[in-house]
Amino acid sequence: MYKITLKNIKAITNLEFHFPEKNGVYLLTGTNGCGKTTLLIALNRLGDNLAFSRNLRTSSAGFDSFKDAQIIYSTQNESVTYHRTGIRWVPTPKSKSNLIKTFPCQNILYLSTSGLRFYAQEPKDLKDYHHNTVSDEIINPLNDILQTEKFRNLKYIKVKNIKGKQRRLHRNNKLYVIKDSQSNYYSEQNFSLGERLLLNTLDFIEAIKEKSLLLIDEIELALHPIAQVKFYNYLEHIAKDKKLIVIISTHSSSLIKHAKQRIYLENNNGQISVLNNCYPAYILREIATEEDFKPDFIFFVEDIMAQRYMHYLLSKYLKEKNSNLICKVIPVGGYRQVVELMEKYPTLSYPINKMQSMLDADVKDTYREILRKSEKTDADVAFIDLFRRNKKNISFLSITPELGTWEWLTSNSNILQQNIESKYGRLSFNLTTKIQIVEREEAGNKNGNLRNWAKGCFKNLASQICPLIVDFQETDLFKCIFESYIEDFTSDSTNMNKIKAFLGKILNRK
Repeated sequence: MYKITLKNIKAITNLEFHFPEKNGVYLLTGTNGCGKTTLLIALNRLGDNLAFSRNLRTSSAGFDSFKDAQIIYSTQNESVTYHRTGIRWVPTPKSKSNLIKTFPCQNILYLSTSGLRFYAQEPKDLKDYHHNTVSDEIINPLNDILQTEKFRNLKYIKVKNIKGKQRRLHRNNKLYVIKDSQSNYYSEQNFSLGERLLLNTLDFIEAIKEKSLLLIDEIELALHPIAQVKFYNYLEHIAKDKKLIVIISTHSSSLIKHAKQRIYLENNNGQISVLNNCYPAYILREIATEEDFKPDFIFFVEDIMAQRYMHYLLSKYLKEKNSNLICKVIPVGGYRQVVELMEKYPTLSYPINKMQSMLDADVKDTYREILRKSEKTDADVAFIDLFRRNKKNISFLSITPELGTWEWLTSNSNILQQNIESKYGRLSFNLTTKIQIVEREEAGNKNGNLRNWAKGCFKNLASQICPLIVDFQETDLFKCIFESYIEDFTSDSTNMNKIKAFLGKILNRK
């Protein structure tokens, strides 16, 4: 466990960030002043001794004081605290000053919103220099991200002979040039701002070492939303290829929707909560991707599995009622976040009576356990108050979707097999046998969280059967599973009547 804690820095009272354990691209987002840039600076200090003195400065007029500021680096059993003394940031205790060297990813590259990212060499007489070949690792992503072919003739010339540390600050003395169709040369000074920023970024990370940490602040600068997404995809590719951890900060809604791993810094009067894998709906506080799409009713759920479950349950209900009602199901994240988001939505012209939080069945037990506690924490009290304020708009699913559908599947695999075969043709394997294999392979994980165990079972099953069916992806499997489960459950008239009463009461309230 590796952790960085920020205390009393600017508007941040407290922020605790756990260093990512796996390689990949992590999107860091949050409102202005929540600590994104400060956190990136603290991460950069793992490899740059001057990160604090260069980026966390006190003005000569006495503004921007860091008198009580602390930046704490912690491992499982040890920690070291950096605080400002005079013009320097010093570690306490000094004997632990090398602790940060034990953190993963000692090779760190940080692209801030200034400096090298905006750098441009002074133009020269371009014909009097030798034109050097630019690596495909720069040209190909540059063309792909910007959706052009203009950079296939990109070259560079050496314009200075600066050595040492200054050499890197001057981009290794390179001036980028392009020869146009009339054999005229023009330099990077004539590139657009977005082109220059992207070129500098690709140049900066071209020779990045394996297992490095790459930090990019405000990745969306001067890039069109489509280019932002393509750049993100490129970073995913190199992160996988070179085993990198990449952390990018952004306010871009396009990237927030597109990213697979999101870290949301939620600011509550300086107390910054770090929410991992937060859903876009909670971050963006939005209902639809199209401005003209206004659903008649909105359901908020915890995750994708609950969204799938609710989708087929609502589809069955609306079909039975011959209703044209348009419902939207939005996955949000943790159960508290679900209710908090619903509570905020009426400010966006959606009446509270047209929204409902649909929480997994196990949350009901969690709520009861907190109510029974003799000594409640402040968080417990806030949780109870949140639920009581919104009790009319909170309902519980009859199951925890992952666990409930897996338990059903182990006894009703024939129903799922029939559904898949009706859409994709006869299967070359017996689904019951595959499920039994999965149960045996996942048995060792059943002692922990049953919900996570069920998720693991589904992942295992998908990996075994999806490659055996033409044009059949994991999403297709889940579609068939939830469709089959709902059809089987509602085939019992008693169950169907309960669903009609349950959803009818919610959807028809005034």
